[in-house]
Amino acid sequence: MAIGSGLAAQVGMVAESVYGTAVTVTRFLEFNTEGISADVASIQTKGLGTGRFLKTGNHKEYVRFATGPIEFDYKTKGFGLLLKHCLGSYANVVVAGSEYKATITPDTAGLAGLSLTVQVGRPDIGGTVRAFTYAGCKVTEWELKIGQDQQLVLVCNFDAATVVTNVALASASYQTGDEIFVFSEAAVTIAAAAVSLKDFSIKGKNALQTERRFLGNAKKEPLANGEFEVTADLSFEFEDLTRYAAWIAGTEVANLVITFTGPTNIAGGGPPKLTITIPKFMYTGSNPAVGGPDILMNPAPIKALYNGTDPIITLEQRTTDTAA
Repeated sequence: MAIGSGLAAQVGMVAESVYGTAVTVTRFLEFNTEGISADVASIQTKGLGTGRFLKTGNHKEYVRFATGPIEFDYKTKGFGLLLKHCLGSYANVVVAGSEYKATITPDTAGLAGLSLTVQVGRPDIGGTVRAFTYAGCKVTEWELKIGQDQQLVLVCNFDAATVVTNVALASASYQTGDEIFVFSEAAVTIAAAAVSLKDFSIKGKNALQTERRFLGNAKKEPLANGEFEVTADLSFEFEDLTRYAAWIAGTEVANLVITFTGPTNIAGGGPPKLTITIPKFMYTGSNPAVGGPDILMNPAPIKALYNGTDPIITLEQRTTDTAA
């Protein structure tokens, strides 16, 4: 019997071989909140002859699909699988000792062939953890964010083909020796010059056609049908007119690099790291505004651009994970 509250909740996932064919989950990640919900539709008919009321038997309900977010504290181990399904391409090479370098970039196929089974364990008040198993999960949007005195957070929004509650709850096991990344471990540069950034939120939208539904209530794998978009909200103090001028002129800016470096070296190698690189971007507004006597802030939303050579965004991990 488990605790009858969210303390006993769990989230597990695993890559599928065939879209929508559920597999027993094997990767478990600590999480903060989740909001995956079934989209239940109802067909109702009101034939004449029975008066003003909906007659029993004149309605049928069905699950169209399921969608929703899960928020994780990003950690130094175990996140390669999820990042691969956020962006599409994952490559891993040994650096030294137990240190591996994983490079995660957007793929050209728009995540085709990539799907997850995700299982959420939701405890009832009686202490039974009820398993909700979602097959055919695609990451439609993701966000990496952090602020002052905070840890780095990853939020993934999932689109699932089906949900069932008759699959047994998988036995959860978790990484050991993993750590969170916090704001004090971050360093930020733009065009190779250090900058003082207050906070950031980087978002990716995978532009997937998720409404590939057919008679029989079957759903086929969502496919890319639009621009893969990376945007970010960067928050600076109002230092000078440089960012305002770049926004007004439509100036393309080179190399936003955000690096998190852990405090303890990996055996035989260097420290765990996460490096986020956007090789080219443009500012999309807005200007500083006076809101009172305090220091003015310079909000700087940006949009990543493809420079014709480098991936529009690259995530590089230094970790002990030998594979996604």
